[in-house]
Amino acid sequence: MPESTQTETVSQVESEIPMLRRYARFLARDVELADDLVQECLARAIARIDSFEPGTNLQGWLIVILRNVFFNECRRAKRERLSLKELGTAAPRELPAQQEDSLMLSELERAFMSLSPDHREILSLIVIEGMTYEQTAEVLGVTMGTIKSRLSRARGSLSALMDYGVPRPYERSKTVADAL
Repeated sequence: MPESTQTETVSQVESEIPMLRRYARFLARDVELADDLVQECLARAIARIDSFEPGTNLQGWLIVILRNVFFNECRRAKRERLSLKELGTAAPRELPAQQEDSLMLSELERAFMSLSPDHREILSLIVIEGMTYEQTAEVLGVTMGTIKSRLSRARGSLSALMDYGVPRPYERSKTVADAL
């Protein structure tokens, strides 16, 4: 890749940093760890900038790198027998709601976090980040039909959780304990 094209691509990568930070925070659930993930992602992207093909999906390329960095961190932590909490992926502490909007947002967050990882990821990429179905299918390495069905099921699950309420963690564990 010519140097002028590399320089242009690097400036395009810079414009994607806010999106990478949002996605890293979604994955890590911790601001400091998310910043570390983004930094590592950017270092890898810049080091391999010549492997990026201009005209292809830069955002998708960066998300794949970020996901790989995150999964590598998780595997490393598992090897070192660190819990995810020690890794810094503990859920953010909730504050009591002061207004109706805060309460609704808290309920939405609780419902979102109770979804399966696949459903959370698909909603994050398509609804929050605004990626197209095609881009999402490319990033996740699945077919378009899988994207559409996961998105439909994720929206249905989130809607049902918002309509009927999400059990609190202690209620879920109590139900599991009763089942045993």
